[in-house]
Amino acid sequence: MMTRRGFTIVELLVVIVVIGILASIGIVSYGAIIQKSDEATIKTGIGYQSQLVRKYFADNNKYPATLADTGQTDSSTPNITYVYVYDAVAKDYCLSGKSNRNSSPSFKVNAAGDVTAGECSIPAPNYTYPTLTQDFHPCYPAFPNYSYTYSATGDGTITYAVQSGALPPAFTLNSATGNLSGVVASPVANSGTTYNFVIAATNSGGSATQSVTLTLYKMVCPP
Repeated sequence: MMTRRGFTIVELLVVIVVIGILASIGIVSYGAIIQKSDEATIKTGIGYQSQLVRKYFADNNKYPATLADTGQTDSSTPNITYVYVYDAVAKDYCLSGKSNRNSSPSFKVNAAGDVTAGECSIPAPNYTYPTLTQDFHPCYPAFPNYSYTYSATGDGTITYAVQSGALPPAFTLNSATGNLSGVVASPVANSGTTYNFVIAATNSGGSATQSVTLTLYKMVCPP
């Protein structure tokens, strides 16, 4: 009768080692595929969100306070966690994305469109956008001196400037105080001369604007 010979312990160990090596190769390969997929998804996601931020800036002359303020969300990449911060003074922002898988890397993009590895570290400024108020009838009340101070509320230092249009001749706007003043060189017609311009108040958070129609009269303002 023929006797069957079983596997020796050494042979079994060799088989186990080979199986382990093959399994580890498969795991490593699968992990690398997942990581590459995550990297591509993150870069696509931050690229899309970055376009929304730039469009918001182009439309509003300031960065959105949050990504939700852009009015759109990236529903195509639900497994990405975004971090968005910006620097209004430097006119720059940082938008980073990280996959919910802990082993996946993070990538970030700035206002220049540079994509690099890592998470955003620009501190978000603590600010309140300026609010510009005007509480008077902007006509020329007395000849020849005119003076009015625009007021704005908001965090930090606020500066004032004429964003568009033109002031009356010899009129100036104080950039630090918001005071608009001037002297008319000669009396204007009784019907009045009108000037249209936009005043902007700006702090580290952005700008607020006020459209002004200033009518210069010879003597007093009409009722």
